[in-house]
Amino acid sequence: MVGRQDASESPATSEIISSHGLDKSKLDRKNDETLDRALRLNNYWAALIHVRTYASNQEYFDELLMLASRIEQSGNPNAAVAIRYGVTCSNGLTDGWAMLMESLEKALAMYGKSLPLDQATDLESAFEAARKAVYRR
Repeated sequence: MVGRQDASESPATSEIISSHGLDKSKLDRKNDETLDRALRLNNYWAALIHVRTYASNQEYFDELLMLASRIEQSGNPNAAVAIRYGVTCSNGLTDGWAMLMESLEKALAMYGKSLPLDQATDLESAFEAARKAVYRR
């Protein structure tokens, strides 16, 4: 963001303003609606894409396999195959987690738009959990 940051403005708000191409110096009451809409959209996606914590790796893998079954039943067998393949790659080491993460990423990229919103959200959350395991953050 160009210019100085208001004391009441959080760093996240500054990031949102700049990521949506908004010039804060040009914002006025008329444009407050645009900023509000951008903030609400960001908060919506942040709420959807959260990293769930699991009691164990087994619980995580069980959830993934149940998700694969739900996805297959909804008519997306190829996405289910990608998820199941990723689960079979897991060997307890970082390379297994990385291969799982890549499988989930592939399923999201290739089939995410055709999935019902709840399944796409669950798949995104599972991907983020795998990503967290690989990158430790």
